[in-house]
Amino acid sequence: MNKLIILFLVLTTILVGCNNDSFVWDLIKVDRLATISTITAINITNTGVTVNSVIEYDGGSTVTQRGVCWGSNQNPTITDNFNTNGSGSGSFTSSISGLNSNTTYYVRAYATNGVGTSYGNQINFTTTNISGSLPTLTTVSVSNVTNNSAVSGVNITSDGGSTVTQRGVCWSTNQNPTITDNITINGSGSGSFISSISGLNSNSTYYVRGYATNGVGTSYGNQINFTTTNISGSLPTLTTVSVSNVTYNSAVSGGNITSDGGSTVTQRGVCWSTNQNPTIADNIKNNGAGIGTFSSSITSLNANTTYYVRSYATNGLGIAYGNQVNFMTSMPTPLLVGSNNCASLIGITSSYTYWNGTSHANTAWSISTNGYIGSCWAADMSGLSGTGPVGSHYIQFSKNFSNNGFIKLWLNTYNPGYNNVFPVIYIDGVAQTAPIMTGGQTSSFYFMQIQSSVISAGSHTIKIEFNCNYRDIYVDEIEFYEY
Repeated sequence: MNKLIILFLVLTTILVGCNNDSFVWDLIKVDRLATISTITAINITNTGVTVNSVIEYDGGSTVTQRGVCWGSNQNPTITDNFNTNGSGSGSFTSSISGLNSNTTYYVRAYATNGVGTSYGNQINFTTTNISGSLPTLTTVSVSNVTNNSAVSGVNITSDGGSTVTQRGVCWSTNQNPTITDNITINGSGSGSFISSISGLNSNSTYYVRGYATNGVGTSYGNQINFTTTNISGSLPTLTTVSVSNVTYNSAVSGGNITSDGGSTVTQRGVCWSTNQNPTIADNIKNNGAGIGTFSSSITSLNANTTYYVRSYATNGLGIAYGNQVNFMTSMPTPLLVGSNNCASLIGITSSYTYWNGTSHANTAWSISTNGYIGSCWAADMSGLSGTGPVGSHYIQFSKNFSNNGFIKLWLNTYNPGYNNVFPVIYIDGVAQTAPIMTGGQTSSFYFMQIQSSVISAGSHTIKIEFNCNYRDIYVDEIEFYEY
């Protein structure tokens, strides 16, 4: 009891002897390691790979270094092979090179902050073992330089014997940029293309190189440089002119530039694509400079295809686009390339099942049946009874089309009233959509002309099958058209 009294007196003395200001709670934030994820390995080649990673949380302490580390053993660290990809949180891309072909590697992202170094999850990949060499390419001169954009491109003259799977340009304010810097992606394959570079700073010098990746690795074109402008004003204001004079391979559009934004329009025209919102990285037509109305002829289009088009105008501040319009090209005028020439059919076979269920092959096309002479295919089941199975009456032959086209043929039946007898036309075993009627009688017909859907260029096996079981049917005058 005496001990408790003494303790109470001591505490009371302490409390009385201190004012409230003596009790200040100092809440100190405790930092920790950053949280990071290794996402995926892409663009794997004989000697390199691209790794995507993300720092989700810096742990309360700024990330001063980040990148990936790798090795042929699991759980690599920065004491193994590693690279550096800047600092800070967020997503980043790392390019690894100098690897051995046909080898499995393990890779982890890392991040270093004031507390230490943390690692993401481990992923693995195996380099390819493809024969060949790196692509050969040239960087095209830069044009259309503005405050914040430019246009460049690449000409890939050789894929090195291995298909180019990714291509584009890379740029930086430092020399010899690589795909770990800023890049565009412009599809795949060899040949020439252009790239639209955006998001630049004004009055700044940039270095740009084309790049191409195949199964062996990534190669770069020559380096060129340019300096963005420093012009005040705004982007041009413009609208796209409605499309007119549409044919199977061309159309006419244009634009109306109502304001240059205070900076001279140095290039104008239209851009188009089969995808929406085309840019100058797609197909373009250049129609000079300045403001006002202009007309653009769009050529080299595909028939029966929907296109999207926008006008564009470039001034010192960048590229502006007009509203999007769309149009569909027409089908070209077909040309008759084979008329009433049944005897020219190659590999002809045919079959018709009698009403009594027995099958008969009709292999001749010069048949005289009930006065129908010269039919490509004919069957006269006079005097027979019973019902034949549906789908067993057909004529089949081979035909080569130099261009896209179609066939027309006449059907003749002895039985009136079959005004809905449309055959099924197969191209290489695949049924087309239903043919259309282009001539003959529309009811109680004896003669009817039908037209197939489009048949692509090339050599095909064509089968005309009749899903009916009536007595007489004839196929006459098969005509071949090409566009």
